Amino acid sequence: MDPLIQSNLNHFKVFLTGLSTILSSCTYILIPKFVAALFFLEIFEQNSSKLKSYIKNSSVIIFTFSIIFILKNIRSLPVYNFITENTNNFHLVGGISIIIIVTITFLFKKRNISYFKKFKYTLSLFWGIIFSYNWLPCINPTLSKIYSNLSSSANLYALISLIIFMLGFSLAFILIGFLISLLLKLIKIKNSNFKASIWLEKISLIYLLYTGMILIAKSF
Repeated sequence: MDPLIQSNLNHFKVFLTGLSTILSSCTYILIPKFVAALFFLEIFEQNSSKLKSYIKNSSVIIFTFSIIFILKNIRSLPVYNFITENTNNFHLVGGISIIIIVTITFLFKKRNISYFKKFKYTLSLFWGIIFSYNWLPCINPTLSKIYSNLSSSANLYALISLIIFMLGFSLAFILIGFLISLLLKLIKIKNSNFKASIWLEKISLIYLLYTGMILIAKSF
């Protein structure tokens, strides 16, 4: 029998599994990092539509996240060995990069925000790479079968299934970005003097610095 038929997975079920992964214990730790990155990027969107900027930044982060996650799970690609053999180096470089980027942003954002705005999408790509490299999903029956098929002759079908899984996963995080923008808009309507975004940006910068230090510690 054709291995593609043997390994057949219901794509709608795969999509729903990806969507529901947002509720798994392995993903909880990723959500505050993702939210912190959105507030960090909002520093460079002072004159833009909040809703539009959150959705755009969410999409770039999670698209990059998904690409890296898919690539690092295909063992036949050279990038797989490169990633697995340089785990500690990635942690060290990633942690140092986070601290440098956040510190520079904190010190100079008010002086030349228009200059930093040129790199907002590059920074979105950066956060997507960092988060993807340091995240492992909880293994459920659907994902377990996809992983198993990726190393078999049914790897093409499994790759399609993995892409569909990440589409569901991505949609969940884009919805988070959308809900955050609506929540902040509601807060501002109820209390126009409440500087929620300013405090959230500061908290996000601190949390991202903490994330950078944790990555550096993991490299040793």
